[in-house]
Amino acid sequence: MLKTAFNTFSNKRDYDKEPIVIKDYSYFFGVSLEYFSVIIGSAIMFYLYIIINITMNLTKEKIEIWLLIGPAIVPFVFVFYNYYAHVIRDNYRLYFTNNSINYMLNGKLKRKININEVPNYLLKPFWKNKLDIESILFILVLVVFIIFLWIVYTTKPLPREIYYFIVLWFASKLFANIVFKASLYLWINKTLSGFRIFPILIIAEPIIDPKLGSGIWGSKQKYYFIYFYNEQIYDEVREYFLQNLGIDINKTRKLITF
Repeated sequence: MLKTAFNTFSNKRDYDKEPIVIKDYSYFFGVSLEYFSVIIGSAIMFYLYIIINITMNLTKEKIEIWLLIGPAIVPFVFVFYNYYAHVIRDNYRLYFTNNSINYMLNGKLKRKININEVPNYLLKPFWKNKLDIESILFILVLVVFIIFLWIVYTTKPLPREIYYFIVLWFASKLFANIVFKASLYLWINKTLSGFRIFPILIIAEPIIDPKLGSGIWGSKQKYYFIYFYNEQIYDEVREYFLQNLGIDINKTRKLITF
């Protein structure tokens, strides 16, 4: 039974003798989430464009079938390949001991995180990153872009479609984010019971393989968050944090960025 923050833990679990061992989907999740969201978001915009053109008779040209099927198939092919590479082929595991959280790959220790350092990083992001320099730069670019549009608008009115496009782009990307999370959760558990929109917990700074670079959107970042792929795992990890750090991860700050 899950202990609450008010329990005294009279029957404390010795995690060195009985560690929590879970399958680690974090690298697969991190690699796939942003790509899937961007591609599906773009596909939604593309299909809306086609529907509008057809319904308003703006074009009489025939649309090639591959143009209709391609945008929907590509992201799923990409995700299934990553699932094979980072879940089936590679054996990622997470071990929770009394004083550390250990990331393992094929039986070898890849990162050992001292739990006393974890409170400095705890965060539940909507994507997979905290609000760092990269996010701040993105926000600054977005602000500059909006100011640019405002300046252009004051001298020459912009078509309303441009504003609709910007809003729909962000909405489509956010929607695709949720679709990916829900689809992965359903694939693993065969049910959506216990599904969370914020299914990850950042516990450290990411590690980046210098041979691979950060990758677009920081997709090569590894070993820095926990992906909760079912309710039982969440409850066990929550109990672990309560017993060892006195922290209730239910109360961890959430963050939504674009």
